[in-house]
Amino acid sequence: MQRLPLYEMPTQLRFHSIPGLHFGSARREHKASNEQLIAFASYLACATDTSKIEELLYLAGEFALLVTDTGVHIQKWTESEAFTYLFENTALPETRIRQHIDEIFIEPGRWILPALGRMQIQALAAQHKLSTQTMQDFLLVAGPQSIPSLNYQLSKELQR
Repeated sequence: MQRLPLYEMPTQLRFHSIPGLHFGSARREHKASNEQLIAFASYLACATDTSKIEELLYLAGEFALLVTDTGVHIQKWTESEAFTYLFENTALPETRIRQHIDEIFIEPGRWILPALGRMQIQALAAQHKLSTQTMQDFLLVAGPQSIPSLNYQLSKELQR
């Protein structure tokens, strides 16, 4: 965390404090896959007030990493092309960009899950007409699980 830009600290703190994220307890307890846990944690990492610059920079960085991951593995971008894209389109420092690029080359699809999971959870919240805060509260109780399972639980909960 010493090398993180200050604007990234609040969201990283929220992301890494999600119960069970690092120990797998949430996965075992809720029978969620790693992908579901990543999407769950990614959605909860941002506070509901997206007027804060650090939240917007985090989201922009997350989606830029999705583009870079796709560029590397589908468009066959070189490491240099990936670096240039992230350097020109994010506020990330050079050391952080290099770390993310290493992750992208080692673990294909690593940055696709958080962005797509966030979009699916946002769509689910919109479908059920829930605010971001209400959806976050529901997720903290429900725990990480598949979108169909969340949809089913939300439908049951809202019928009460």
